[in-house]
Amino acid sequence: MQLDDAIQAVRTFHEKTASPIADHLCEWAEGKPGEWFTLCFTEQMGRYLAILFPNVNRSIACFKVGSFASYEEIVTAKDCKVLFRPLCFVSVTGHGFDLDLKGRIPDSSEIGFVDTRNVDPIEPFIEGEVIKTIGPFPVCWDCRPRGVDIGGFVDEQVASRNALDRR
Repeated sequence: MQLDDAIQAVRTFHEKTASPIADHLCEWAEGKPGEWFTLCFTEQMGRYLAILFPNVNRSIACFKVGSFASYEEIVTAKDCKVLFRPLCFVSVTGHGFDLDLKGRIPDSSEIGFVDTRNVDPIEPFIEGEVIKTIGPFPVCWDCRPRGVDIGGFVDEQVASRNALDRR
């Protein structure tokens, strides 16, 4: 979590391929990522999660239009399966998120992507130009972005992280 000049929390995802991921998200969202994704925060079993969750209904509608335009066929829900993997960060336990940062996250928030290939592991201070920021995204606190229940996904992510920590 990085703090911007206005002392608001800005979630940053650190990944070897962060720049291409950010570019792909912007391209997929036609330059309007806040219409295509929701940034969800939740806490479970002493961990907090930050999840960039797609607007599933909009994605399906877009697929239907594209399918009709390409193949002149009407696609129904029984004709397809929707597969996606949301970007998800799961914290360590004892993080202090609720006390320190929760109140600093506005109803609409940006995300920073940090390509770890551009960060010195010995001096990990992150310069502003290393962070590729996209958004803003609507923020969700109830595990129901745009009415889709993601509680099962949250449970899986926490269980997976707990299993890794026990190793």
